[in-house]
Amino acid sequence: MRSGYRIRNFWAPAVLAMLVTGTGCASRGYVRTQVGENAETLSARIDDNREAVDRTLGDVTALETESRETNLEQDREIEQTQAMVAGAEAGIAEVRAVAESAGRQADSADDRTLTLARMFADRSRYVVEDSREIYFTFASSAIAPEHSEALQAVSDMLDSNPDAILVLEGRTDATGDPAFNEQLGQKRADATRNYLVMEMGVPIYKVHSFSFGEARPDYDNGVVEERQKNRSVKLLILGPDPQTAVASLPE
Repeated sequence: MRSGYRIRNFWAPAVLAMLVTGTGCASRGYVRTQVGENAETLSARIDDNREAVDRTLGDVTALETESRETNLEQDREIEQTQAMVAGAEAGIAEVRAVAESAGRQADSADDRTLTLARMFADRSRYVVEDSREIYFTFASSAIAPEHSEALQAVSDMLDSNPDAILVLEGRTDATGDPAFNEQLGQKRADATRNYLVMEMGVPIYKVHSFSFGEARPDYDNGVVEERQKNRSVKLLILGPDPQTAVASLPE
């Protein structure tokens, strides 16, 4: 009995060791398997999250780009609108300046007319005995040779009437700046006076010249053929009213 007991006692530890050893190996393998599966799952989740993050970043970048482009487009529209407003304001200011200049020119022409009237007031009343016109090319005050005959006729009438005087009205069309046109009209009137005085011997005291510029057109500036006729000097030969006794001007 005691011998059989010893045999059983001998094998029991060995069996137990085998069971423990086998169980330990199985547990480690299971753990490794579970860890591997969990790592793969975690890695897949990380990859999915990374793709989601990348998509989100891409969407954010696209939105930022679109927002910048929209802001740039809005800025361009604002700048264009501001430029249009500034241009309109400048245009309005230019129109206002031209209108004011034209108004001043008309007032100046009226003042010169009154001055001329006062100048002859002491000689009683004058009447227009004759009138001529000579024409000029665009922006020019040079007298064309074909006008010499008309100017000679005016000189002859002044020479035959010691009491006659000559009024020269310089005129222009409505092209260009009104102030420039007033100066141009005066240049044309002065050129005509100088021609009569220097080339034809007309006494200078008989000639009075001034400019209307574009203020008082005799012809329609909206029609080319008519507009050309406004580039002129009108020569008015004034003589005393036959019903009024007038002393002759000094020689």
